[in-house]
Amino acid sequence: MAKIGVYDLDWHYGFYKKKIFNLDLMKVFNYYWKKGDIVNFISPQDSDLNRYSAIYYFKDNPNLKLPNKIKITSNSYLRGYGFYNCYKSLRQDVLDTPPTFMPYEFLELPKTMEYLSNSIKKNSYIRLETEDYSFYKPDSKIIYIADYNAFRLDNLSNLLNDKDVKYYFVWPIICNTEEHYESYKELTKKSNRRLQINFTFDYNFILNNKGYNNIYPIYQREETKEQDLFNIVNAAISYKKEGLPLFLMTGDSDNKNFYNQLVVWARYTKPISFYDFCSTDEKKIKIYNAATLNNLELNKLLRTKI
Repeated sequence: MAKIGVYDLDWHYGFYKKKIFNLDLMKVFNYYWKKGDIVNFISPQDSDLNRYSAIYYFKDNPNLKLPNKIKITSNSYLRGYGFYNCYKSLRQDVLDTPPTFMPYEFLELPKTMEYLSNSIKKNSYIRLETEDYSFYKPDSKIIYIADYNAFRLDNLSNLLNDKDVKYYFVWPIICNTEEHYESYKELTKKSNRRLQINFTFDYNFILNNKGYNNIYPIYQREETKEQDLFNIVNAAISYKKEGLPLFLMTGDSDNKNFYNQLVVWARYTKPISFYDFCSTDEKKIKIYNAATLNNLELNKLLRTKI
């Protein structure tokens, strides 16, 4: 009887507020459990890792650095997009094993995670890249997608066939090319997540895609930073005239406080100028004045009456 450890690095060390159930981990756990082996869900407090005959490390987030305390040895197996920038197929007998929530149910889950696990159990949980449909149910109302950044994949078209199903992406979805966006943008209407636009776009692109669940960076490149900002503000004004929210993300910026206020104002559907939005709050108006002090054109635009 072997002693197997499974270690979800995203769960224990990730910086996302919402935890994510790792599909491959649940399949590996179930495979060894059904064989009669001892299988443990390793925690950071587990100091004696030498007692395991094999340890499987799971990491989907490529931005998560491997903690210094983790030592990869000859009995370590690395799984997930976070290690390879792709998903590698599980061995066929493991791939054919359905996932189990048992390792996560040993933990004390918050109510939101209990709801999510119950919803996944009633519906489907699939991985597109490795074509893992072992937990697909034809009568599902929701299909949960386990892939990190699924919009990089070419087989997203498989999701377009069923018009009555909602698609819940457990990881953020990012689109790096306009070609992929045009092919799969209809999915954003049925998605739980906003699609992060990560390719070069202009003012007209934002206006022409009002019906889609997108989120835009306030600026795209350092060399076009000012023009990007003007495009975003003009687009937000246009959206407000129709009572629509425009969803933005700030990224790294020297003017982060100012950009954060823009994010809030843009998604606020009331037809009000950015200046009027800030003017009732002393802290906000100080941020506004500091950002526009040497830019009269921007100051004028942000005072545009809607």
